[in-house]
Amino acid sequence: MIRDDPAIGRTWFLKGQQNVVPTYGKHWGDKLLDTLDYESGEIHCGHAIQYDAKQFLEFLEEIVAHYPGERPVLTLDNARIHHAQLIQPF
Repeated sequence: MIRDDPAIGRTWFLKGQQNVVPTYGKHWGDKLLDTLDYESGEIHCGHAIQYDAKQFLEFLEEIVAHYPGERPVLTLDNARIHHAQLIQPF
């Protein structure tokens, strides 16, 4: 997920001169589902308004359909959605 989250987590600043981060009062974000084919450099992009197990499964099925007869290897970030019961049979 890409977020517009202007909060200062950790940063350095001169004592007594804290950094100011302007905000717009909203925490916008977007969910992206992307793959990169290291051999060809091809990027397969997906976009999800609602990122749930059903959406992730549809994305996985798109990837498999894009590489018929092959077994693509995906590196995931271990998010809960990647372990959902709906995904297990896949």
